[in-house]
Amino acid sequence: MPLLFLILFGTLQYGFYFFSLQAGNQAAREAARRAAVGDMPTCTAFVDYVKSRVGRANFGNTITVKRTYTNAAPNTLPATEVGDLVTVTVSYRSIDMNVPFIPTPGGTAQIETSADTRVERVEALPAVAPETCS
Repeated sequence: MPLLFLILFGTLQYGFYFFSLQAGNQAAREAARRAAVGDMPTCTAFVDYVKSRVGRANFGNTITVKRTYTNAAPNTLPATEVGDLVTVTVSYRSIDMNVPFIPTPGGTAQIETSADTRVERVEALPAVAPETCS
């Protein structure tokens, strides 16, 4: 029985971790795509959107969202231009069942994922550098 329970709860632990990882990856990719076209230029709306996309995969833990813009080679202005890079990073803790003898993938239940996307549309962005969310 102990071996059966160890396998059962170990499988559940890995399932929860990979569910959380996939939700974080999807939320970061989708948020980066939206930021690339100038959707939700304010941090409040952007962070709320990402948190809603992660959903319950964080199991009630705090979600940290960071959005940054990096100028491409020819852009020297503070404003964002087409071709610049937007990076979205999402981090939170997954559930850790503390199953003995079964390590959590990566050694911790911390999920941190990011996505980069080329800025495609700047009409909806402010004339100055958009807010960097952190």
